[in-house]
Amino acid sequence: MTSAEYKDLSVKEFTKAAEIYESDHASVYNMCKKDYPDILAELEKEPFTDLLDCGCGTARRNKKSRA
Repeated sequence: MTSAEYKDLSVKEFTKAAEIYESDHASVYNMCKKDYPDILAELEKEPFTDLLDCGCGTARRNKKSRA
C-alpha cells in the first residue's frame, strides 16, 4: 500500500467512525461522557485562552469550553 493509499484509507475510516462517535453505538464516548462535567468544572477554575484537544472525537464537547 502506498502512503497516499494509506492516507485515503485512514481518512475514510476516521470519517466513518466520526459518523457514529456520539451515538449509542460509540462505546468509548459512552464510557467517557460521564466525566465531561468534571473536566469542564476543572477547566473553569483557571482562566485560559487556549485549549489543546488531544482526542479523536468530533469536538462537539469543546464548544462548551469556548462559551
